[in-house]
Amino acid sequence: MSVKVDNLSAIENPNGKSNVIGFLCWYSVGEDLYSRDDLRVKILNAGLKEEFLPNQIRPSDAFRRATKAIERTKIDAGNGVLENYLIRNVTSNNEITQRNLVKEVRDTKGQRLDYVPSVAELVFDRKADQFQVRKRPNDGSIADELVEEAERLFQVYLQNHNANTVRSSVLGILKSLSPTPVRPSGGVYFVPAKNEKALRCMVNFLQSLKRGEGFMIPLIDSTENRDMVKEKLADHLRKTLEDCGEILKNPNVQKVQVRSMIDDARRIVKDFKEYREIVTGAVDDMENHIDLIRQQVQLLLEKGAEK
Repeated sequence: MSVKVDNLSAIENPNGKSNVIGFLCWYSVGEDLYSRDDLRVKILNAGLKEEFLPNQIRPSDAFRRATKAIERTKIDAGNGVLENYLIRNVTSNNEITQRNLVKEVRDTKGQRLDYVPSVAELVFDRKADQFQVRKRPNDGSIADELVEEAERLFQVYLQNHNANTVRSSVLGILKSLSPTPVRPSGGVYFVPAKNEKALRCMVNFLQSLKRGEGFMIPLIDSTENRDMVKEKLADHLRKTLEDCGEILKNPNVQKVQVRSMIDDARRIVKDFKEYREIVTGAVDDMENHIDLIRQQVQLLLEKGAEK
């Protein structure tokens, strides 16, 4: 079997897997709601550790998602008038988070005709973890329907993750497999053969999702394929150095970005040992890159300490 990925060809060895140096893999997670309980079962059934389950859903996050989801724009009210229903932050402290549903009335040319800053007041009680509506339209209008929808969605989002959260979890699994990006645009990765079992678990998990898919294609041991891995690993190391440099040069970088870059750089340094046998003949040059990345990590640690 041969699978073409841009200019790469992955071929399954008909005589077995002894000559496989690794796997090309790619995956997708479709837009949907993913039950936390179902995800736990699927992760464990796939042979993965529960640590890869997304973080527990916070009621405050469910509140934000539910209120954001009810925004509507360009509702035709007749006579050349359009209505927008938008969510605006009012206050957030240790006790409550308040977001108001506001109404904009505009004509078809975008000229504002009216603005109601508080059609409804939506409040999250942080101590009780409860969604409250302090001011409700109660006039049978679309605003009333939107408030009811926000209350319903809050209950849904308390139990369900969105697709982005699941993608982040899958990326966490992938990062544990010493991956190297194969395409500049991302989306396709090389994973060393040593991590085949864990990669297969990840693929099984993805395929168990109603709107998920995952693929792993064996890459045979050939000069062409080894050269490809060398080239892509070198690109990956250079890109990591560039990213570290950009973070260091940015005076406004957030501490969480520094921490994330440090974690990624350390992981890449640690993963390099998985590639020594594959990139024979190019180890010295790559070791120089690894040393530079280590130096960048130290500088990032110092930058993070300043924040």
